Amino acid sequence: MKRQARIIRSYTAEKLNADSNIELDRRCSHHLATVLRAREGDQIILFNGDGLDYPATLTKLGKQSFARLSTPRRNVCESPLHITLLQCVSKGDRMDTTIQKSTELGVNVIVPLYSQHSIKALDAKREEKKLSHWRNIAISASEQSGRSVVPEILAPQTLKTALSELFAPTEQQVYFVMSPNEQNEPDESAKPHKDGNAIKENADTGNSGNAGNAGNAGNAGNAGNAGNSGNAGNSGNSGNSGNSGNSGNSGNDKPDIEIKRVSILVGPESGLDVEEISIATNAGFIPWQLGPRVLRTETAAPAAISVLQLVYGDISLDR
Repeated sequence: MKRQARIIRSYTAEKLNADSNIELDRRCSHHLATVLRAREGDQIILFNGDGLDYPATLTKLGKQSFARLSTPRRNVCESPLHITLLQCVSKGDRMDTTIQKSTELGVNVIVPLYSQHSIKALDAKREEKKLSHWRNIAISASEQSGRSVVPEILAPQTLKTALSELFAPTEQQVYFVMSPNEQNEPDESAKPHKDGNAIKENADTGNSGNAGNAGNAGNAGNAGNAGNSGNAGNSGNSGNSGNSGNSGNSGNDKPDIEIKRVSILVGPESGLDVEEISIATNAGFIPWQLGPRVLRTETAAPAAISVLQLVYGDISLDR
């Protein structure tokens, strides 16, 4: 059986226009020549984050590289669900893993946070270097996963600042905080159902817009009680993907109420403390425990995103 030719994809920060010649930037040239070992004459796909794929032919490859662009086409890899991940900065390469896997699963915005148990705030120089590193990881993950949109990664900030400045309850939006140590069994009405009844009931009261109630809406997301996400960090209880299963119900039966935006708060290795979870829930975040197992912080976010994509996004159980 003949192997299918690989598709070479590369990101460039340059402006792309149909039927034109373009000089590739240094990063793109290095990626094509050194990493992918492309050759002159190869057919490639370029993208710059505008959501389009630009088929192109490499006309020159070296210190200065050029490509001939043809007619762009819409990329179909983007989910209808807009996902914002508020991730407390974790140690070592754990943050790198979280950004990489979350990008592959379709996250749109990543907000690194400083919390009580996360690493201490970096000085301006180190923070700028770290932010550039994270953005490059997101670019590479977008190239690999076939996306033509690179997630926006904001500058690190405190949890209180993020919750006060970035979020306000709106309709069709759900907020979850991963809370692995959540002891209370969620009310049945807070659990997702195939027919979306639990979500509709909350929506009828107009609460579905509230991040919190949204959570109800999101109860589907009850994967949602995103709260877990915070602690998710907690070794990842956030990931208790077990309950998340509920949200899946059947990957094919989506809730009747359309949820378009979801935010997930995940804690660091030691999780969010009680005060931080309280701040999040008061801001409208719904505590969410993904299941009986304790997940690492770098596992929690990808697990939660997968569940939410199954319930509200573009992941399906259909073959």
